[in-house]
Amino acid sequence: MSGPCAAGFGLEAGVLIAAAEAIRAAQAIAQGYAEEEMRQAVEHAERAAERRRLREAAAAGREARQRDLAQRESRLRQLAAAWEGLGRAKAVHLKLDTAVPPPPSDPDGIARHLALLDERAGAIAAALAGLADGLAGTAQADLSAILAGGTSARAQLEAHAARLRLAGAAAAEVEARRATVERVLARLALGPDEGLPAEIEALAAEILAAAGAVSEARAEALASELRLRVQRHNDARAAREADRQAAAELVAALPADEALDALRDALADVAAGAAPLAADLAGRARAAIAAAEKARLDAAAALVLEQSLKDLGYAVEEIDATLFAEGGVAHFQKAGWGDYHVRLRVDPKRGALNFNVVRAGTANGDRRVEDMMAEERWCAEFPQLFATLAARGLKVQVTRLLQAGEVPVQVVDAASLPRRAEADEARPAAPLKKELR
Repeated sequence: MSGPCAAGFGLEAGVLIAAAEAIRAAQAIAQGYAEEEMRQAVEHAERAAERRRLREAAAAGREARQRDLAQRESRLRQLAAAWEGLGRAKAVHLKLDTAVPPPPSDPDGIARHLALLDERAGAIAAALAGLADGLAGTAQADLSAILAGGTSARAQLEAHAARLRLAGAAAAEVEARRATVERVLARLALGPDEGLPAEIEALAAEILAAAGAVSEARAEALASELRLRVQRHNDARAAREADRQAAAELVAALPADEALDALRDALADVAAGAAPLAADLAGRARAAIAAAEKARLDAAAALVLEQSLKDLGYAVEEIDATLFAEGGVAHFQKAGWGDYHVRLRVDPKRGALNFNVVRAGTANGDRRVEDMMAEERWCAEFPQLFATLAARGLKVQVTRLLQAGEVPVQVVDAASLPRRAEADEARPAAPLKKELR
């Protein structure tokens, strides 16, 4: 026998979500909503894909501009150093210190700046080319290497070595230093045709230029500094890649909610490499994902509860999707129960459920036998409900169970209970009988 029943509940996420999705699919088909929901989902996905395409294109443009800028600046430095090394510094006027590049987000400004760099590099290259006829052998080959303007790390090192040889440095000493530099740079994380970062290129050039001019101790100190810069570059690159991967995962995990589009766009910029992943941005994304997942589970639990009651033949008032998030009360009964309902209270903070039989009407008259029979009837039925809920991912564990008749059935105002449908009203009530002995 059973009077009021208190229980705890737990949500088995995977099973619960699958059950809720199956219920929604069946409802959508039955109510003709499936096609419209599919259309809306496709439209939202298409909008999200277009935003992603535009962000990726913008990020690719920024990366290309940054790469072009680094390559042009490196080439201009190479050519200027070669010209100065050949003793012609006064023949070409340079203003490298005044050429401040605009941010990569300014494509027009970057284009103008690149044109300026190309103009200056072209003037020096033309002047250097005019010297080619006066050179021979390895000197001419060295000048050709400089004028070739390769942008890979190896091409940059070759141009620096060629410049030093043209300036009179001993080839053997330059090659020895170059071998040291290349051993250190072998650990540098770069793409196949990616050039050296500016600060690493500058130090590598300094090490090459120090051939024969510094002690072995100083040479080793420079090599140690180069190793440190390589490690810092690799760490920063790995951090950027980790940020990009983490942001991409957060974007994929965010629910398809237009209210989160601004957050999604900010994460997509990080995933495209345009910005680092700030702690507050990641925190907001994780909080939004957790909140959405909880809301999804809570709504699934409410839907599974309502549909399970209906599947077992109970008439149940519409259960709000927030029942398991905000708490509340729901009532259900079967045809023939007359004035009796089961009242369910949900307390999500404690993870608790409470079931008790209530009767509509007044406390007038002695209905203790009927009340006890109503409680016993519910006692016979609730194990099947709990088993159905458990199979669908909503597990209910009884924590307190009173005997039928142990406390009086609560009498409530009929207005506080859901009104039965006319068909139920017309159906004859099943008699409440109890054999007395």
